[in-house]
Amino acid sequence: MSSEELRASFSDLAVGSPTQTEGKTYPSGDLSSEEVMQVTCFTEDLHDVVLHFQIVRFSKQIYVWVGCNTAKFGHLYAAATTRPDNRVSVTSVLGGTSDNTGSSMARRLAFSTRKAASYMSQC
Repeated sequence: MSSEELRASFSDLAVGSPTQTEGKTYPSGDLSSEEVMQVTCFTEDLHDVVLHFQIVRFSKQIYVWVGCNTAKFGHLYAAATTRPDNRVSVTSVLGGTSDNTGSSMARRLAFSTRKAASYMSQC
């Protein structure tokens, strides 16, 4: 599946029809709105393994999805920094038991971006 096919598949899931400008979506059509969403999708072919990526950035949150050889959803993890010492808490939202790779990726995303992070993997 090419990045264009993946981008088209995700755009079919849109609930509304917001205004789009160069990968950035403004929900109200107002370019000065704080709720800016930027979607980046791409596919890489590495050593006979096709990796699909989707990164969705909001003003205070980031969502990363990675798929190996398939564009299906898998385990979903959520992570956020906690007060007062900025430690990162992680939980498994979908997919049953927690694994170290998924929870570690969500924790690293939240820690490095200082935003609430969601990480979904099908690898």
